[in-house]
Amino acid sequence: MAMTLLLSGLVAEALPVIERSGKYFRHLPAFTASILPILKDPNIASLRERWFAPLRNQAVFHNDAAVSESGLGLMKPAVPQDLARGSSESFLDTYYPTADVVAIMFIINAANETESPASFFSESIRAVVDVSARVCLAIDSVVGEALNEWGFVWEEIPPPAG
Repeated sequence: MAMTLLLSGLVAEALPVIERSGKYFRHLPAFTASILPILKDPNIASLRERWFAPLRNQAVFHNDAAVSESGLGLMKPAVPQDLARGSSESFLDTYYPTADVVAIMFIINAANETESPASFFSESIRAVVDVSARVCLAIDSVVGEALNEWGFVWEEIPPPAG
């Protein structure tokens, strides 16, 4: 769960950066071939609206009581129970994983996917992984062309002897 949130956060922050990078790199063929298709992809636009926006703008970076209440609202145990109780540092072993689950449940609730949360979650994670790979390849491509344009030359350095 933590890795999902981390990868989502990285991609959520990368997308606005690559949008703004057009100011400097729009003239490069790699920008046209790699970045623009990402920015114009309706599936990515939907992912940004339904997954990244509530995660970035509410659940993770700006957590508040409404997020917790919404996320916890989807968890309906058969028997009411405490999430955690205690005063030692081992309380954190429960707190952080629970906070991650609450954030994900909030996103599912915000997307109105309470009928099939498991499919929404798995489809969203698959999309996050796909988009992250596309973003990384696109950035690599644009940076390579920009460095080449600026006169940098690729040189293989042999490994140190011994």
